[in-house]
Amino acid sequence: MGLTTSTILGRIQRGFSPSLTGFRGGFFLKKPHNYTMEYKVVPFTAHIDHKTGFSNHVSLQLEQLINKYAEQGWEYLQMETVTKYVSRDTGRFGLGAKPGFNLVSNMLIFKRI
Repeated sequence: MGLTTSTILGRIQRGFSPSLTGFRGGFFLKKPHNYTMEYKVVPFTAHIDHKTGFSNHVSLQLEQLINKYAEQGWEYLQMETVTKYVSRDTGRFGLGAKPGFNLVSNMLIFKRI
């Protein structure tokens, strides 16, 4: 059965949409979306070695971590920085008081279908 423009339009209305996933009859058809996305968030803390150089060493660590998860089927999306303010500790009667500070964490985000 040949696919005509009206057939394609009918399929689009029933949940199909043009795509590059499969070629059939001169038109590209997309299969219905029957998948769920999974996301993984992994903390990334750079271990700095002042002898090897900061940029090269950190980029190598990042590359190795991305490749590790890529072998498991995860696709790297982005890195996010999460900042949390930790309130100061007043101590007992002002003794042992500690000032507040920002806690900064880098998170790598991966996805898998």
